[in-house]
Parts: sequence; C-alpha cells; structure tokens
Amino acid sequence: MKEANKLSRIALELEKRGYKVRRHYYEYYVRYGGRFVCVISLFPAWNYMFVLLRSEGKGYLSEVVGVIRKEFPNMRISLKEVS
Repeated sequence: MKEANKLSRIALELEKRGYKVRRHYYEYYVRYGGRFVCVISLFPAWNYMFVLLRSEGKGYLSEVVGVIRKEFPNMRISLKEVS
C-alpha cells in the first residue's frame, strides 16, 4: 500500500476519534478538546517516530500511538515531554 495513503488514514482515524489534526506530510499536530496534545514526526523509512508531548496530553498518547501503529506496526518511539 502506498505510504501516502497510510499517512492520510492516520489523520482521518484520529479525526474520527474526535482529535483535531493538522498534517504536514510526515508531521501531525494533534489537539483534543481545545488543547494542544502533541506533535508527531514519522520517519517510516527508519521505522521511527518522534513524539513531542505536552504534559496535559499524556492521557491521549496511547490512543494516538495506537492509531499510528495500525499503519506502521514496527515503529519505535522517541518521546520528549514538554510543559
């Protein structure tokens, strides 16, 4: 399956779950309930994702990462938490 389709499906699935998503190809800016949750940068060629997580976004992290892992199941995560 084309990588671009996978990237689009991630954004669509997050939106179905109530998230507001701004996508810039491999980057996702994710909000929920009017609050900024995280920025996720995907590097599919290296099976790697970088998550910049706001402290108030901790409760949403597993769901967001789960959606991404449906499309890219072997991705490793690097997490940086910011306030």
